[in-house]
Amino acid sequence: MNKRRLHRSLWVAGVTLLVSSILILGLATHGFSGDALMDIANGRYILAHGDVPLRNVMTQAMYGHSWSNTEWLFGVLVAFLYDHFGVQSMVWGLAPVLVALSFFIALLAQRAGRTWGLVLAVVGAFTLIPGMAPRPQVFSYLFFAFGLWAVLRYRKGVIGPAIVFAVGVVPLWANLHESVLLAPVLLASEAFFGRRRGLWWLAAAAFALSFAHPGGFTSSGSMVSSVFNPSVSRTIQEWSPLDLLSATGLYFAPAILVGLFYTVRMAARRGDEVGSLWTLAWLLVAAWSERFAPYLTLTVLAVTAPLISLRMRMIEYRAGWLVKLLLIGVPLALGIVALPVSLATPMAVTEPVAAFRYLREHRATDILPYYALGDALDLYGPRSFIDGRAELWVHTSWWLEYVAVNEGTASPVAFARHWDPTARYILWPTRYPGARDLLRSRQWRLVYVDKAPMGTIGVFEKET
Repeated sequence: MNKRRLHRSLWVAGVTLLVSSILILGLATHGFSGDALMDIANGRYILAHGDVPLRNVMTQAMYGHSWSNTEWLFGVLVAFLYDHFGVQSMVWGLAPVLVALSFFIALLAQRAGRTWGLVLAVVGAFTLIPGMAPRPQVFSYLFFAFGLWAVLRYRKGVIGPAIVFAVGVVPLWANLHESVLLAPVLLASEAFFGRRRGLWWLAAAAFALSFAHPGGFTSSGSMVSSVFNPSVSRTIQEWSPLDLLSATGLYFAPAILVGLFYTVRMAARRGDEVGSLWTLAWLLVAAWSERFAPYLTLTVLAVTAPLISLRMRMIEYRAGWLVKLLLIGVPLALGIVALPVSLATPMAVTEPVAAFRYLREHRATDILPYYALGDALDLYGPRSFIDGRAELWVHTSWWLEYVAVNEGTASPVAFARHWDPTARYILWPTRYPGARDLLRSRQWRLVYVDKAPMGTIGVFEKET
């Protein structure tokens, strides 16, 4: 290995460690909450029964209704980690995925040179922090970044195993997350707009393999139909439009600004038309739903890195040994120090665990929860009326009223009387409007209060 290649390898290693520490720290500070708890509950069921259920076995509402879990493999993984090693295993158990993602971020960024490549990689890592939840999306970010890297290598004439492997991982991706359809879309866009006919067969193969999971083709239809339902964006934060003035929007602002600049510049110069279309498409999709913003960051990183001035790269090449040492040694040293700290950062449990314990002790069987608490009930129990699987509920006759209850424009008392008459307990944040109706009701009384990290949660019991 010559000296130049050694320096490049050390730079990639250092940036990988540094970016990994940022992403893993973001994962650790996200907290143990939300959909990850439902994933663990689903994984437990699969491990216990040796079968991937094609029906709803988790909630009181629509129990036994057909449902395909496209994230079943992730559920098995996190259930095994959690049951054997506890909450902290969500950090170090998913760390290898984030290290691999960081490696491809470093490979994409290095085309900008060591100085600007380091800047792009670090800024990109901070931008990705809102997406660092213990969810199967982290696998999607990895596979998408790898796909971008493989396509860009193919574009440069490197027709090797990378582009084939990008298709080969599709069946694994298909059993981890429904965003697997990004693989054929990425390949088809490059084949069509980049006029690379050799990719059409790979795009077709990736599309067919996208349905290689227990639910098959029909499982994707329910998910797609649900995400276009306006009520979903009102209820689930990650499906709402990206607000640039929110905390999440401020994180993604650099990617948005650079992406807009890139598309305008490329449109004026008629340069990388495919890259411009990729960026513009992700800008529009992220504006529609903030859950797609991490893919925008990865795309912007991939397509803008080559735009960095060649003059800067030449200066770096001719720089003295001290400058080269700093550009290589600083990220390497920072990554070596920061990575263990990130891995050791405790993941906090934010859910009202004491309230769940109270419900179990009182043998509750059907709980009407505030929407954000349904996934936690899947894991901690007892059985909830509803959890976070919007694709199951959006076409029911009661869904819109339930959304109104969560928004404070309808009463949980009336909802329970009409749609969940067997519910003996209601689990509701005490500061939210619905709690006022419960406190005024003669039918329900507040029997327990849990001052959890996520907020004060009240347990309301039905008078008998």
